[in-house]
Amino acid sequence: MARRRYQNQRNVRSLHSAGGVPYRTSRRGLQIAMCRSFAGHWVLPKGGLESGETAEDAALREVLEETGLSTRVVCRLGDVCYRFSAKGSRFSKRVDHYLLRVIGGNLRHNPDEHLECKWFEPARAQRLARYESEAGIINQAERLIVDLGHRPAGSRPDSGDETGGDGKRS
Repeated sequence: MARRRYQNQRNVRSLHSAGGVPYRTSRRGLQIAMCRSFAGHWVLPKGGLESGETAEDAALREVLEETGLSTRVVCRLGDVCYRFSAKGSRFSKRVDHYLLRVIGGNLRHNPDEHLECKWFEPARAQRLARYESEAGIINQAERLIVDLGHRPAGSRPDSGDETGGDGKRS
């Protein structure tokens, strides 16, 4: 049935967003930042590209705006494509995801974007992820982080802030 709704591609608006998996290592090990949406779902930070902006630049900007974290792109993880309807319009959306190493800032949420942001260990982040596609992206990110050797035991957080931005020790 969903296939039939989108047969007429002329009325489908294309959207392009970017975001990623912001991560750090702490005494507790690898941690991934996620945001809780107004609907109560845990999601990765992401948002639309601005005019003339690359997907990579949009991912860095969106993560900073939504979480307060400055990040550096490690690599592209891939994209997720999906279709949806809202307010009588049909959309086809592509979200480019990047592996993003935290290099500064403190985790905080933007109240215009989400209810809260928190650090999670990868397995919990995968379980909490609202969308199966995002859980897969988190799984892929964890494997790459371990392969790259960014998970040393007893290491300090990348941001230089052991409180994780919420005042609690990591």
